[in-house]
Amino acid sequence: MKNLVKLITFILLTIIVFFISNYIVLLSIFFLDLILTIIFKISIREYFKSCKYLLPFLLLSFVLNVIFSNLDYAILILFRIIICYNITFTYYKVTSVLEIANTIQMIFSPLKIFKIDTSSISLIISIALCMIPILQQEINAVRNAIKAKGAKIKITNITLVLKPILISMLQRTGEIEKALIAKGFME
Repeated sequence: MKNLVKLITFILLTIIVFFISNYIVLLSIFFLDLILTIIFKISIREYFKSCKYLLPFLLLSFVLNVIFSNLDYAILILFRIIICYNITFTYYKVTSVLEIANTIQMIFSPLKIFKIDTSSISLIISIALCMIPILQQEINAVRNAIKAKGAKIKITNITLVLKPILISMLQRTGEIEKALIAKGFME
């Protein structure tokens, strides 16, 4: 039940952020989440380190909103995205993949009336969440290998990056399939 409350709070807070236009309220939500980050002893350094991956998206969003709207709206959207990222980061750090999977299985349990296997849905979501860090490690390994060879990553040689990542992910998928069969998840 605790995990369900966490998930619902996370979803509602994220949705509410995009309906608020008052900077003071948004700032208070930001500081509330920052306080939660400190209470749960989540590394602020790790948070700022992960923000570097968000910067290109933030810049693109800001520029597009300035072009197609105005500066005030662009700043508001930028602030909303940062707050949602902060909320998501905190939720991800205080909740394990297993807790998320169990919560999703609990939410989808009414689908059992229609003979939908909610444990399979939960398993798929768990695997997808677990594959994100693995994919990030694979991308970093390929990037370092390309740098070691003296090549630069460009749009023209993107196949140098995508091909090894795709092959590695297919191999990992095969390993996961074998593990699931061995544990009796598949017929």
